[in-house]
Amino acid sequence: MLVFLLSILRRLGGSEDAVLMGKIMTRDSVALSALYDRYARLIYSLIRSVIKNHEEAEDLLQEVFVQLWERASTYDAARGSVYTWIVTLARNRAIDQVRSKSFQQQNKIVREVGPDMLYSPMENSPFDLVVAEERSRKMRDALNQIPPEQSQVIHIAYFGGCSQSEIAAQLNIPLGTVKTRMRQGMKKLQQIMTDR
Repeated sequence: MLVFLLSILRRLGGSEDAVLMGKIMTRDSVALSALYDRYARLIYSLIRSVIKNHEEAEDLLQEVFVQLWERASTYDAARGSVYTWIVTLARNRAIDQVRSKSFQQQNKIVREVGPDMLYSPMENSPFDLVVAEERSRKMRDALNQIPPEQSQVIHIAYFGGCSQSEIAAQLNIPLGTVKTRMRQGMKKLQQIMTDR
């Protein structure tokens, strides 16, 4: 569902992405470079919201685009946009990294991640900083407008990288309750962001 949150913030270039993806399937490295240029900063910020280490986040960003190149033929437009597919690849890789034993041993100190880390550009141009701050502000405002129990499960899932089962165990509530809160919260966030 983080895919959903991020897609609310970034709904540009869908048809262009599909054209680029088609070219990548034919092994066009220029198309891969164009897709990388379009999404690297946003994907990096997603990875960084899960993995706190800058160097590891950059490495994982590269791995995501290598995986995209290698698995381009598995992309199915009927299941979602190119952007959604890339975000899903990145989120899954980042969560796998966090859950791996070697990563946990290297990173015993865990900092709390907040919505303000949703977009953290690698280059800090004035334009990037303004865009990042505006996106963070909109998402924080939207999260503050939904009921706290819904905001809590969304925050834990997407900024803490926890599964719904882990959230249920952490909060000591039934899995069904977590799913309901998540679904209702996401619907409300969608409505808030659409109204804007």
